[in-house]
Amino acid sequence: QTMTTTASHALLPFALAATLLVTAASAAPAMPAATRLFGTCGAALGDRDGTEAAASFNVPYELVFDPVSDDIVVADSANHNVRRASVSGRVNTFAGSGTSAYADGVGILASFANPYGMVLDLSGNAFIADVVAHTLRKVTPGATVTLFSGPTDGSDGHVDGSAAASRYTKPAAICMFGADFHATEYEGSLAPTSPGRVRKVLADGTSSTVATGLSQARSCAVSSGG
Repeated sequence: QTMTTTASHALLPFALAATLLVTAASAAPAMPAATRLFGTCGAALGDRDGTEAAASFNVPYELVFDPVSDDIVVADSANHNVRRASVSGRVNTFAGSGTSAYADGVGILASFANPYGMVLDLSGNAFIADVVAHTLRKVTPGATVTLFSGPTDGSDGHVDGSAAASRYTKPAAICMFGADFHATEYEGSLAPTSPGRVRKVLADGTSSTVATGLSQARSCAVSSGG
């Protein structure tokens, strides 16, 4: 298992024990120690590709495991790109120019604006909440970045409808259930007092609102019942 530490700009694996033996007289087992895997904890932020500690990140916000390639895919938020960390220990920039903007394209020809939440489907496609661009993006295993749902001009709002007609404000998290998605908006509009929302997004990018009145909704999970 691997976790991000955004302030330390590193990715950490947990060395989990194969078996935990707990007797009636024993105390609760200690949490497993964390060991640096990619990046250097507490080091200066950066965007270097490289092997393990030679790599650097800038607010790695979300990571997911890719069952197709066995890579760890990272939404490197303040670098405005998506990185891949391989089982061999190599970190590479997978998609994103490093400039905060909206642009579809392949690999570094595409641009993100603070990618936050991310989920992968079983085919290895990444779906990303691109928070400052107010959109949901799709990245294929071949690094082709396209619009999934929302605007291409950075406009925000709250509009349910087709993929092109949908409008979001600061979508921060995205999760998947079956072929459909849920995304959270941590503000309902640019006004700080506006309520956050949960949106349901179908496989074709069509959105609908399923909950509102939330405060700072920056994570997402779906129960087994959907």
